[in-house]
Amino acid sequence: MAVQLQQEMEEIALPPDVRIYGSTISACAQASLWKPAMNLLGNMRRKACNPNAVVFLAAISACDRAQQWESSLALLAAMPQWQPTPQTSEYNAVLSACARCTQKNAANFVWKQMQDRMVNPDQITMNCLAVFQESSQARSHFIDQQISQGMTPDVRTYNPMISACADDGRWEDALSIFSEMQAFKVAPDLLTYNRLLRVFAEANEWERALQTFVSIESMGVKPDVSTFDALLSAYGNAGCWIPAVQLLKRMEEHGPKPDTISYNSVIYACGQGGAGLQYVLGLLRSMQEHSTDCSVVTLNTAMDACSKLGAWEWSLAFLEDIARRGLSPTDISYTTAIEACCKSGQIHQAFEVFRQMQQIGVVRNSATYHVIMLGLLAAGYFE
Repeated sequence: MAVQLQQEMEEIALPPDVRIYGSTISACAQASLWKPAMNLLGNMRRKACNPNAVVFLAAISACDRAQQWESSLALLAAMPQWQPTPQTSEYNAVLSACARCTQKNAANFVWKQMQDRMVNPDQITMNCLAVFQESSQARSHFIDQQISQGMTPDVRTYNPMISACADDGRWEDALSIFSEMQAFKVAPDLLTYNRLLRVFAEANEWERALQTFVSIESMGVKPDVSTFDALLSAYGNAGCWIPAVQLLKRMEEHGPKPDTISYNSVIYACGQGGAGLQYVLGLLRSMQEHSTDCSVVTLNTAMDACSKLGAWEWSLAFLEDIARRGLSPTDISYTTAIEACCKSGQIHQAFEVFRQMQQIGVVRNSATYHVIMLGLLAAGYFE
């Protein structure tokens, strides 16, 4: 609406000034609308309305929220051409975008530029850089650096460090960071525990995830849906479908209300753990009864579970269900359906799905070809 009003001003020859542009771009930033923000900034330049530091910060923030780190870096580089000198706030917004996208080299470049231009960092700067401190030695040096500059590491410093461990399952590092927090008398918050649970889930350490979940409740901390989802994810990755179903039932009866991610994880656990088809179908019914959105990922996960259970007809039914719900099947949807057919020796059905992909314009990837070729070989079609 704000962008439309701005366009209306231009149509009636009432040119917006810097204030109007700044307010509109700020509104775009709040909604993560980075492209409209960039377009508005481009309009300013074409109309010789020089953007000030406030406008640039709003545009960079829009890119940050939308995880467009390259665009945020380009805006930072463009600032001197229009006179505003980048200050700590602008650098922080770019570093935040780099942190969201785990762009370590870009973050190091921005950090070096800050130092070269003698722009003073603040606590937000250091919290953005925290995610890139991967070793114990690097973290120790990083914390010492903060303290030497008169800053006090807080929970927002340590939480990103724990999150970074999830990417490659470094659960031992995550525990070390958690211990370092306690040594510095930094009290963990619920986000800390949720991130720690997520690391355990990614590392397939479901027992540690469960221990952490129990300790959270014993301390009187009320877990939220993200806490439950992290534990369900750990169960899912390990194929522990019975405790996953039990935990989901607890959520349904006592809260917090399970979301789509909750059901996806339990369906995945059923597939990994070899639960019966009735559990997969029951979970989908339960989603409907509790008015929880069923996504393409949900149906893809159900298809994969059916594939593992040898229920290829249900995999095809779920593929059709995606379109019936007004959703768009992905390459994963089709590849999963093809694999289900191949595993059950239904090579002609697999080929039919393979042809459908091309007919509706879904690109076949290497995994698709790999699955269909293995199916052909298993069925004795060597030529």
